[in-house]
Parts: sequence; C-alpha cells; structure tokens
Amino acid sequence: IRDCNNIPPLNCIGDPDDILASVRVQGGKAQTYQAMSSYRVCTAHGVTQLTEGLASRLRGLLEGVRARRVGERTHSA
Repeated sequence: IRDCNNIPPLNCIGDPDDILASVRVQGGKAQTYQAMSSYRVCTAHGVTQLTEGLASRLRGLLEGVRARRVGERTHSA
C-alpha cells in the first residue's frame, strides 16, 4: 500500500518513504499486513494521498465510528 503523492514509474517499486504497509494476498484474501514503521503521514511530497478505493473505505469506517460514538452519547444521556 503506497502513498499516491509520488507514483513510481511503470514496473518500478516506489520510494520506501512512500510505502504505508505491505499486504500479502493469497486466493483473493489478505493474509498478512505489515505496517511500514518509518512511514510518516506528511512527507516532502505532502500529506498522504490514498487511492479512491482506500479513501472511500477509510471514510466509511470513520463514519461508522462516529455514528457509534454519537449513539453511545445518546444512550448514556
């Protein structure tokens, strides 16, 4: 998984500074996930830019977290 701010040339591996994590996919399913411990959210190329698919998935997950927190506040009041 890489930051899209600095897309490498075709058939080349990107700069290690632009790699967020590695995922092993087998049989169409993610088997492992390894975060890149040196990755920074803001680099010389700017703030992290995700692909549209990852950004959409992240947005959906965050909206779910927000909805649960609002529901918790409503029930505890």
